Amino acid sequence: MPPRMLHNRVYAADYQRPARQDSAQRAAESRIMQVMFQPSIVEAVFPLLAAFCLTLYLFLHTGRFQTGARLPLPPGPKPLPVVGNILSLPPNGVPEYKHWLGFKDRYGPISSITVLGQTTIILHGKQEVQDLLENMSTKTSDRPLSTFVRMTGCDRYITFMSYNATWRRHRKIMHQFLGTEKLSRRFDGVLDLESRRLLLRVLATPQNLIQHFKTQASAAVLRLTYGYAIEPSGLDPLVSIIEEMMDSLSKTFVPLSWTVNIIPALRFLPSFLPGMSFKHTARRWYAINDLVTRIPYLFVAQQMVKNTHRPSFVSSFLQDNMKPNGQAVIDDDTERAIMPVAGIMYGGASDTTVSVLSAFVLAMVLFPDVQDKAQREIDGALGGRLPQLEDRENLPYVAAVVKEAMRWFPITPVNVPHAATAEIHYKGYRIPKGSCLIASSWWLLHDPATYDDPDSFSPERFLVRNEPDPAAVVFGFGRRVCPGRQTKQCKISGISKEETHKVYGDPWTISYDKRFVSNVRLQQALMYFRPHIEDWQYQYPMDFCPIYDSEKRRIIHINVPETRRSLRREPITNYYPADIDVKGGYRKDLKALVIVQPEDPSFKLDSREIEWQDWKFQIGFNYREGFVLSDIRYHNSGTMEIQTDRIRESMPSILVNIVLGT
Repeated sequence: MPPRMLHNRVYAADYQRPARQDSAQRAAESRIMQVMFQPSIVEAVFPLLAAFCLTLYLFLHTGRFQTGARLPLPPGPKPLPVVGNILSLPPNGVPEYKHWLGFKDRYGPISSITVLGQTTIILHGKQEVQDLLENMSTKTSDRPLSTFVRMTGCDRYITFMSYNATWRRHRKIMHQFLGTEKLSRRFDGVLDLESRRLLLRVLATPQNLIQHFKTQASAAVLRLTYGYAIEPSGLDPLVSIIEEMMDSLSKTFVPLSWTVNIIPALRFLPSFLPGMSFKHTARRWYAINDLVTRIPYLFVAQQMVKNTHRPSFVSSFLQDNMKPNGQAVIDDDTERAIMPVAGIMYGGASDTTVSVLSAFVLAMVLFPDVQDKAQREIDGALGGRLPQLEDRENLPYVAAVVKEAMRWFPITPVNVPHAATAEIHYKGYRIPKGSCLIASSWWLLHDPATYDDPDSFSPERFLVRNEPDPAAVVFGFGRRVCPGRQTKQCKISGISKEETHKVYGDPWTISYDKRFVSNVRLQQALMYFRPHIEDWQYQYPMDFCPIYDSEKRRIIHINVPETRRSLRREPITNYYPADIDVKGGYRKDLKALVIVQPEDPSFKLDSREIEWQDWKFQIGFNYREGFVLSDIRYHNSGTMEIQTDRIRESMPSILVNIVLGT
């Protein structure tokens, strides 16, 4: 019998049943179908069935069944079938950083979990954070692809944006604001004013201290960003909306907290199904984010039309793009960029300010001896008046207290996650493309190997023991570092915003740097402070060095030593040209020195190139080395030229070689 006929007979035999049994079976099947397709059953089962199918697909395509030798993931708990390490996620009520500290104890400075195909790398080691988030920032500067972030509209903010051209544009706009000296001075004045208003509010109702902190931070940053003055008493409507936005942001980006991030297809299911409440939440938060970015911006635009606006970041940006007739030249793309940049600047600055102030108050209550010492310094330096920002240089202990508050109770115990844009092999482990990388800022700032007695509040660690400044951790890592960090380095060195234009960078070495996994030649600069244009530039060196990528035309990294030192301000004796007449004018007893060469000079000079005998070379001058000879060439017997453009000598190096006999 042919195979096809055999199969047909088998199938036919399978379906030959007695009439009574067939009738009973059909009745049972009908009953089952009626029960299964009741609306309540469909609502409960369909999402679970869809989730199961999708997770099974993810599990089968995560590479676990691929053959061939592959490096292992960093150590972590043993995964369960299909769901992976879903039981290893932080439980409700347990702070995330505390949960991950258990991983450090069990698995070491680098560990991992994988949930439904999404790998998360947890970093506790200082070297691991430096290597992966700083040195390999070209591969780890992205953000994890979060479906819920996009549903809430939070991807419009630079904090949550993917590392792309739009991110770079937003970053550039933010730098234009933070690097403007004029606006910086105005910001100092606003902070002084709002600080005094804060004191009045605290005196009136000390029981509302945290709310007063929020009001002070909101008032200062809204005034700077939009020129908006909040209501003097009671709740301000704009502040209330923005506070709700910040609360939503803090909940939106918690890793692995929203099921739709793990199973993106859930966003296509109807909202009435069980488990779809996240869709209602996303719609509400999207509307709030839209209000926060549009309403303050439109407020400034309307005020500018009436010419009643206060100077602010947004108004300055719009004025810079004005035509002579006063009409703004802002295209839709620029407007879409400036609105979220301004919005997140408010959110980021106000939220962090409240956190630091709250930590400061808690520390002063728990450590009254520190409070007494700081108060004595203020009384001794200011003589009873209220401090201003310009008094910072005279209050080193208070400045150390602020640093210690940021270290002792960090704003973000676990940093905002990074994402790997390519597979990384590190220390024998494999970090897959798309992995989420999180660093435990809490542990980095409480590691006993870095900070002595880390749980105590001790500002002396920055004054006496020279322990590492927490800014390197608090302000983020790699290319996701806080935009104000470069200005912050000047502050750490003791330079006020009004003096930042006196900070110079001297291009130094040009070479490759293996830390950045690149074949591009990078340039490092020596930074120094030059109070007067006639001062010797190396009198006041600074302790940080930016690294510049000339092809991308931007600073890609800042080398910061673990032990910081403030700028020295010892007075120097200058002899300026203007002092010549004051000190008696030029000397008049000198005789002229005359050198005569009857047969003309033995060298030829063409611009910067000198030809002498069989030698040709370039001659130059810079402030660091003085006279420099470069591009040195020698004509061998007038027939063959030996190119030695790598030879470069300066007068100081020649003298050193002579002294050392080398």
